Amino acid sequence: MNNTLAYARLHDPATSWEAAESVSENTLSRSQNAVLGFIMARGNCTQQEAEDFLTRHAYFTPERVRSAFTELERLNKIERTSLKRKTRSGRNATVWMLTKYENQEGIF
Repeated sequence: MNNTLAYARLHDPATSWEAAESVSENTLSRSQNAVLGFIMARGNCTQQEAEDFLTRHAYFTPERVRSAFTELERLNKIERTSLKRKTRSGRNATVWMLTKYENQEGIF
């Protein structure tokens, strides 16, 4: 089993583990592709900026968008920058960008 790709929890049923193991590094979900496309179009973004756009135009839940960020970071496709931008509530938010490798290779 490849621990970097299997996202099933210890108490999940065997079918969840089988599904997690069937996902290859080259297989991205629709939400992951949407987040990558949004970042590529914008150059960089905060999670909230991506959530706002993708929940309105691609019909993902905010939770699904946030999960896609975590998954893409684990896959080394996006990375946090040192930049911060204000959220609607006035708090600082991390700005994300494609990794150098992902920028060179293309995302789709």
